[in-house]
Amino acid sequence: MGSRARDATGLRPRSSPSTESASNPFLQLQSCLLSDGLSQTLRILTDVDPYIIELYFSQRLKSLDRLAESYEDEVLALLEVIKILAGEDAELYARSIRDVLSPPHAGTAEPAEPHAQLDSQVLERTVENVLSSLRDSETTFGENVATTLLTPLAEVEADSSFSPTMMVVLTALACEYAGHVPVSPLDLLRGLGRRLMSYPRQYIRGKPLV
Repeated sequence: MGSRARDATGLRPRSSPSTESASNPFLQLQSCLLSDGLSQTLRILTDVDPYIIELYFSQRLKSLDRLAESYEDEVLALLEVIKILAGEDAELYARSIRDVLSPPHAGTAEPAEPHAQLDSQVLERTVENVLSSLRDSETTFGENVATTLLTPLAEVEADSSFSPTMMVVLTALACEYAGHVPVSPLDLLRGLGRRLMSYPRQYIRGKPLV
């Protein structure tokens, strides 16, 4: 009788997603990512303890599943986290963008199916998100981000490669900021050419270019 009373009044409820979320700050933050108040929530949490956001970003980055249908949505959510996390730190913003869009081995060799098609896709909404953010930012911020991202292109000996999405971003930045970054336009062009040669085939929305 007593046990039923406790169940009826909810004093001893069974574990549920809502109660798990209440006891797990990362599940709470995940819920915030799906809400309309993402930016405001992230800013509040950053003011309280930036480490919460840093740890969350790191864990979400490691768990990205490129095979998931929601992959680009997850990438876009992480880009919003980066905006809050980096603030006015252009170098941190650039490095974080690179970590999300071009993780290790993202563009090194042609991957085995079924990853080949996915790894060769250009995430169009993601490209627009990054470029729009830079267009809306201060001029010096955009130039510093471009410098951080474009400088590796001029490093001939650097063993760096980039995902197709990152290559589109880099190409756009090279066009926009050539002459405003400490890398010559010719070196940028050569660097882009070397990286493009590493892609034996390209896809847009899963269809090979012909």
